[in-house]
Amino acid sequence: RYVLASLIFLAVHYYFLGCFIPCLSVKQWLYIIAVGFFGIFLYNLMFLWAEKLISGNIVAIIYAFAPCLITILSSYIFKMKVNIQAKLGILVALLGTIGVVMFSAGGDMAQCLNGIEISLGEVLSVLAVICFAAYAILGKCCVREGVHMITINTYGAIVGMIMFAIVSAFKSDFSALAHTDVEFWGSMLYISAFATVIAYVWYLGALEEIGVYKTAVFQNMLPFFVIVIGFLF
Repeated sequence: RYVLASLIFLAVHYYFLGCFIPCLSVKQWLYIIAVGFFGIFLYNLMFLWAEKLISGNIVAIIYAFAPCLITILSSYIFKMKVNIQAKLGILVALLGTIGVVMFSAGGDMAQCLNGIEISLGEVLSVLAVICFAAYAILGKCCVREGVHMITINTYGAIVGMIMFAIVSAFKSDFSALAHTDVEFWGSMLYISAFATVIAYVWYLGALEEIGVYKTAVFQNMLPFFVIVIGFLF
């Protein structure tokens, strides 16, 4: 996925900025490496591992806490004032997504209130939220340092690809690729182009245009779309 995404990002980077390797300071490169580590490598590792262990709906519930965490961190780090209406709006949206997903899955409120059991999948989901919050904050820091959002995305993806390559060298069986078909590679191309390149470019573009916490609020739509798209497929 990230090999394909990195190649697409490099082409996009050259098209918009006229170069493959930008001239950046050490501090700017360190920010980009941090974005790749938290936002690409650790986030995807935790998120996909969690989805392997527990329902995607449950992962989406926990992920819905990301806007709250991002808002809290950004208000502290960037000294941003968040009014009471915004705080209440995020809280209501969070409670709403939890309710929608729980009852759509046939959850029993009384059973939920009687006892709480935390599984490894839920812990990984929380860690994924923390990693994504770090990605959002570091991405904004990169923008403030004057790094173009396409550069952040391109080299963040390349850093993530390198880290995944190191892990894959020890954990993956690449001989399985010989048994893949056109449908597999079509799916990989779709995930690389749309879910990685376009989604990440638009996300950091939103951070640049409207700020961290306003962008984060829209993430509350994720559980709803997870349910709808999951039902359709």
